[in-house]
Amino acid sequence: MKKYIIAIMMAAGAMSACSDLDLKPHDQLSDESFWRSSSDFEMATNAVYQDLDGRIKMFWVNSQDIFTDALTDLCGGGIYGSDEIAAGTLQPDNAYLNNIWNPTYRGIRRANNFFEKLDRAIAEGGVDANDPKIKELSGQVRIIRASLFFRLANYWGNAPMPLKTLSRDEANSIAVTSKEDLLKEAISELKLAGEELDNFNGENNRLTKYSAFAYLVRIYMSQENWTEASKYAKLIIDSGQYELYSTGHPETDYRDLFTPKGNNCKEAIVAHNFTNTTWSYSHGTFEVASMWGLQRPSDRFLDMVLSDQGKVIEYVDEKTGEPITHLLPEDELLASAVGKEIRKVPSVLKRDQYHLMEDHKDPRWKQTILPYNGLKANTWNKTEIDNDAVAAPVFLKGFDDDAIAGYSYNSQKHVIRLAEIFLSYAEAQNELGNSAVAIEYVNKVRDRVGMINVTGTFSKAQTREIVRRERCVELINEGQLFFDYKRWKTADGKSYLEEATNRNGGIHPVGYESVVLGQDAEGEPIKGVDFSKRPNDRLVRSYTSPRNDYWPFPMNEVQINPNMPQKAGW
Repeated sequence: MKKYIIAIMMAAGAMSACSDLDLKPHDQLSDESFWRSSSDFEMATNAVYQDLDGRIKMFWVNSQDIFTDALTDLCGGGIYGSDEIAAGTLQPDNAYLNNIWNPTYRGIRRANNFFEKLDRAIAEGGVDANDPKIKELSGQVRIIRASLFFRLANYWGNAPMPLKTLSRDEANSIAVTSKEDLLKEAISELKLAGEELDNFNGENNRLTKYSAFAYLVRIYMSQENWTEASKYAKLIIDSGQYELYSTGHPETDYRDLFTPKGNNCKEAIVAHNFTNTTWSYSHGTFEVASMWGLQRPSDRFLDMVLSDQGKVIEYVDEKTGEPITHLLPEDELLASAVGKEIRKVPSVLKRDQYHLMEDHKDPRWKQTILPYNGLKANTWNKTEIDNDAVAAPVFLKGFDDDAIAGYSYNSQKHVIRLAEIFLSYAEAQNELGNSAVAIEYVNKVRDRVGMINVTGTFSKAQTREIVRRERCVELINEGQLFFDYKRWKTADGKSYLEEATNRNGGIHPVGYESVVLGQDAEGEPIKGVDFSKRPNDRLVRSYTSPRNDYWPFPMNEVQINPNMPQKAGW
């Protein structure tokens, strides 16, 4: 009897089920009263902007897409299922997976609806197809839709690509499109958008032709099409529209870029603002930096940061000479180009010695990582690294210590910025055999923070590691490095993401072991850090290619749609 009841319930659910590819907004205005003028289409364009990259929200945290950095060895942590993805244990019902899939198709549907209504309005004479305003709006929506196709290709490889609004039956039976065709369509759309936006200036963070070019750079980098990536990166660089954020204060400019001080700066090519002051719209990076450490820099990332002289740092025990940091093959390759700095330190650090882990490093270190002795801030009285067992670093980057209490966060989200384009151009130029140009653009990024320039002549392999290291330090905690790891290859042509994930048995420590060194006069414990012991206070990870190269389709989609078979291995 119990089995019979369950079967009835499942059948009823199946009859009423609907794919998330058919996500019609419940607050959509009536077609009879809307879609009649250019101002109507401007309002509709504003709605499509809700699905721009960097706006994915899960429960109370915006910008959940930054948590993809925790899918690499650079960060630990995760939220709402991203930790399962990092561990290689995700299943098709994974919450993080679904929370990216659903808004992606919601955005595609909004864009498709926009173009269908635009075609109708043009046919009825309500708007003029040659109106510059209409072309500008069309170009902006086209960029967003293309970016969503690119997102699907990045996460899922092959996936449905609806180019019109779908009925329920169509959404429940749409076929899967190949990754190659998803990218082909995205490239075509972005190039057309560039033409439509040719004379548009992009006030108030609106997308421009250079935004389209920036996405083209990302796509071509993912395809290892270095010539086209270089071409579009250089168009952005030579446009004169953008410059690295700098106020002449290298000791704070990098950090300030990710606070309201950096809002509307000329570095941002794709960006949007958060101007909310309620719990419902607090920002992902804010929580990461200032409260629960939902995503924290791993020991691997800490070891990657170079000295202020631009050299690889190797810490050794001052008594035994035994290495405390463990250099990897890519570290040794980099050291062969820029040199190595041996630092002798106590293996156990007292509190007044914590600075030994922070001093004389790339200036971005102190603008990215919360000081080990804590941070005084208006919002939080005292944020410290230490707890009872582990001394784990926390991101300072993105933390606005001028924000008022009450989860206020008004910092702009920089989706694509000029520093990334500089480093993409550098990487592409190196692959084309122009290592000197690559080093030139690495140094442009370093100049903002007063970091010593790279000098010398290097092999392609050495320059490749210089550029990759620069990307990791410059772009950490911005949600892009996971995709860099996916496209990078090891020296023998294998998946870099797979190798980085599985090394050390899949264990990627976050922090050092906290120890009690004694008691003070009041009987309170005197705490320190055993710099040589790195406990795994996060998860053990596993990655197997090709299974983990792309995510499985959400379970409910596969159950509903007979034309969407689950990916192999899932």
